[in-house]
Amino acid sequence: MEPQIIYHKRGSAFVFQATYSVSNLPVNLDGYVITSQIRDSEGNLVADLVVTMADQGTAPGQYSLNCDDTTEWMLGDLRWDIRYLSDSRPVITETLIIRLVRQVTEAT
Repeated sequence: MEPQIIYHKRGSAFVFQATYSVSNLPVNLDGYVITSQIRDSEGNLVADLVVTMADQGTAPGQYSLNCDDTTEWMLGDLRWDIRYLSDSRPVITETLIIRLVRQVTEAT
């Protein structure tokens, strides 16, 4: 199976909003540790993403991942996944490809 490709422009903040669910039901993430990294094709760390949890009482399962500065990320394909840890049991998503492309409009 081919990994999903997400296109992103270098220099633009990387923001991903998600809902963790099991059997299509959102899971309250209280007590979970979520981590996520982006790596190049050689396995070198490009970014540790910042995790921001939504209020799990009103928005169970919702969180966001972000990196404000992508200006130094190398163009091309990067690998990315998300790791959920609860009760010492890790669940890791499929690996996604971030295809980093050059922006057209430059700051003036």
